[in-house]
Amino acid sequence: MVRKKMSREDAVNYLSSVDNRVHYIQTIDGGFYDGFQRHAYHEDQKISDDEIKQVLKIITDFRMPFVPFSTSFDIWFGVYDSDNKGFFQDAGDMRLVFNEKQLPEGYNFDKLSEIFLTDRNKELLKFFGLDKEHNIKKMKDRSNFTY
Repeated sequence: MVRKKMSREDAVNYLSSVDNRVHYIQTIDGGFYDGFQRHAYHEDQKISDDEIKQVLKIITDFRMPFVPFSTSFDIWFGVYDSDNKGFFQDAGDMRLVFNEKQLPEGYNFDKLSEIFLTDRNKELLKFFGLDKEHNIKKMKDRSNFTY
């Protein structure tokens, strides 16, 4: 059986479908942070081994910038759509966001760093101006994302 190469549109749709299942933006209601938006994840949803393999293949095949980032308590990973022509405004421009806790067994920060620390990924971050928001030097050390 010959597999047809995935189109960029199919790749972005795949990332979005995984994102819709595992991640959402939560708006804080009330208090000091009223109206503030933050990343949140569906605790009952994990990324399967097959899904993470497909996600990493898409990142590589379509040269999509891949970054770790942190929130108050967790490490997150985000995939940008590099066909966005460099007009990244905020985390809403990420096509997939997932929490480290949602990774399948055998995948963690160190395993994913094999992708986000590649020279090609660093070049993409610089090209799109994402290196200012996502400090490449800090990406080498997991402890920079935990506090």
